[in-house]
Amino acid sequence: MLSGLRRSMSSTFIGSKQPLTADCAVAQDEECGLWRYLVVDTSGVRPRTDASYGKETKSGMARVKEGTLVDISLRRRAGWTTWLCMREGEGWLHDISPKDHKVRLIEVDLLHVDWQFQVTSQSLPVFPKPSLQFLSKPPLTSMAGESLSHGELISVSQRIRPLNIKGSFLKLADGRGWVPDSLKGHQVLARWQTGSVDSSNACEAEVPQNIPSGHSEMRPQMAQEIEESERIVGSPPEVSERGAWDYIVLDPCGMHLRGSPTYDKTEKLATKLLEGELVKVVERQLGDGTTFLRLDSPSGWAFDVQPTTTKKRQRMVEVVVERGSWFYRASVPGGLALRSRCSCADDAKTGVRHEHGAVLVVNQRVRVGDTLFLRTEDEVSWFMDRKAGKQVVEGPLVMNTHDAGCLVAVRPLQGIHLLSAPTRNRWAITNMVLLKGARVQLLRSIDVEGESWWYVKKPGGMEGWSFDFNFEGVADSQVPGLDEPFHNQASVPVC
Repeated sequence: MLSGLRRSMSSTFIGSKQPLTADCAVAQDEECGLWRYLVVDTSGVRPRTDASYGKETKSGMARVKEGTLVDISLRRRAGWTTWLCMREGEGWLHDISPKDHKVRLIEVDLLHVDWQFQVTSQSLPVFPKPSLQFLSKPPLTSMAGESLSHGELISVSQRIRPLNIKGSFLKLADGRGWVPDSLKGHQVLARWQTGSVDSSNACEAEVPQNIPSGHSEMRPQMAQEIEESERIVGSPPEVSERGAWDYIVLDPCGMHLRGSPTYDKTEKLATKLLEGELVKVVERQLGDGTTFLRLDSPSGWAFDVQPTTTKKRQRMVEVVVERGSWFYRASVPGGLALRSRCSCADDAKTGVRHEHGAVLVVNQRVRVGDTLFLRTEDEVSWFMDRKAGKQVVEGPLVMNTHDAGCLVAVRPLQGIHLLSAPTRNRWAITNMVLLKGARVQLLRSIDVEGESWWYVKKPGGMEGWSFDFNFEGVADSQVPGLDEPFHNQASVPVC
């Protein structure tokens, strides 16, 4: 039944909580409408008072049990998780756990029907509820009341079809329970319709000889070949798409690549992706309840969702990589540890640390959940904007650049020591000294913690940071803020 699951992720992320309003004036990352979701977590899902995973948002309501169909009126994106507001105002649920990437709910289509089917398998268990776990481990007969036998005709009143998954759950019209239309990849029901059947149809089921009274004009037809209304909301064809997408590995254990788009363990390659690795995907293909992803480098196939009917979890997720130029500053006393990949794991640390106050140039940004990972200008290391919920960097900072003609002169009588970063911390003091009156070029300026800093360069390679009040304008040099010398400011030594 599970031959194609695809989880599309948002390219933007919510950072603040938005209240629900009567006219549904929601933020850009929210959408109003009506959707139906099926709870697939065997432990159920606890509603929350807000779209947040914090303990303070847990409601006193009972868990929504597995197999329950819920109506959703508002969806809010947050990293790999989509928060779902229940239609009757009963709280918020989430489709993928922000904590362990476990799939909790899946979107489905509900259709009220009046159809008849014939059982084509030797026997077919009746489920007490539409449950994915029963597909791999059917319940005991006593749980649902009975099993259906080969050739038996049934009437169906509802169909639940998970989006992007082949197969459906069908509710028996007599109230006995639910049955799947396929089990372990094999069709177990044939659709019956009045009228003739095109004998050229390759999917046509064999006409049984023991047709009960009242059904003499009916003929079987496989469920996927029924009327247009069902095909419109049916499963997508198993086709691949080619392009370029960025994905990141979420699984803490990493994942081995396969030689082909399959979950078969015999296809495992020696190449293993580690948690937090960012990879480029060049082809996506639906199959086996997941989306298979072909990588160009390293070469091989991966998948986004664990392709099993139980213990589903997100293994990889699509992300948006921003490219540009930004400046960030380490803002915690302990400094900032650099990492080899977008991961909080200890084995991702490179051993290099930037001290408190250091300014880093960033050329890539990737948001994973609530954390923003930033790549340094050398394209070797990453760091994150927060750790254990605490902000560890400040930024992006507004860095002003100046023309080559901006010349300034050193004011203090004793000269100044240039600094490696715009900070008063002693670790930033260098051995480079500029004497009074030395002319230097002003390259950049920045305001940090209420103080203005200038980055200057002296011909010959000497360059670094110092306070703006350590300089004064020179003749024939147009420097913003330095039209006049600092006559009313005292010379303040650095540090």
